[in-house]
Amino acid sequence: MARGKAQKYKKEILDDIRKLANVFCANDADIAAFLGVRAETFCRWKKKHPELTEYLSRGKAQAKISLNTRMVEKAKSGNVVALIFVLTNKFPDEWQDRRALVNNVNINRMEQNSRTKLSDDELRTIIKLGERVGLAGSEGSKG
Repeated sequence: MARGKAQKYKKEILDDIRKLANVFCANDADIAAFLGVRAETFCRWKKKHPELTEYLSRGKAQAKISLNTRMVEKAKSGNVVALIFVLTNKFPDEWQDRRALVNNVNINRMEQNSRTKLSDDELRTIIKLGERVGLAGSEGSKG
């Protein structure tokens, strides 16, 4: 396949990159496409021009803050879905989904006891816990 003329990096694109990352939450591939260069070219530019990485990081950070602020505002206004999202993501220790918590405890215990086999009673207890919280694959399991 014939290659087109190589695009040159220009500092004039920095503000556009920050805005794309901020306003549109564009990722590197989207920004490269907007600029008319291949993703590999954009990656080389980032390595060669630290200011590009700085503007990109700043834009992504601004986008994250903006999205976070809007989600918190929706949660404060009574949007239940937004409220659940904010609580489970900002305060996972208090609001984490119970199924994930039970699953994590069992995995951690099994990792700690990797040299020790679980007894039949311990396996039945894990299966019952899984059935109680609706973990996939635990329905109808017998020991």
